[in-house]
Amino acid sequence: IVVDGSGNIYAAGRAGSNAGIAKLDSSGNLVAAFDGDGMVVHPIGGSGNGARYNALRLDSSGRLVGAGAMTPGGVFTMFVARVNATSGALDTGFDGDGFNSIDIQGGQEDARALALQSDGKIVASGFCDNNGAGLFQFFAARFNTNGSLDTTF
Repeated sequence: IVVDGSGNIYAAGRAGSNAGIAKLDSSGNLVAAFDGDGMVVHPIGGSGNGARYNALRLDSSGRLVGAGAMTPGGVFTMFVARVNATSGALDTGFDGDGFNSIDIQGGQEDARALALQSDGKIVASGFCDNNGAGLFQFFAARFNTNGSLDTTF
């Protein structure tokens, strides 16, 4: 959950089998201007891929940044996404389609936490499974402001 400077509340999670975000005003009413009904569904990785947001932040430009996981082929893959906080649309200036996913060690990944650095870079962390062996480990990955993976991290 994120609250902006005007008191609007953004709640993120799963909407059916896709990632979703709702926008409410400070009284708890859905803000209809946000995707037409106050709720937006993002088919991250394709519709029905079991995507969900686990973490949400508001960047210094007023855009939403989310992190979570999707399950294409039944395997969890972490992602980060950037969203227009007014319309709810994915920001195509972020990795070309509004989100980026990466494979860590060939297994499963699930981003559970998110931080925004003062330079706008995004750090996501969570857990990963080393090549499907069931040995879950911590991971942290950093993304540039354009959504690409920061390979210097």
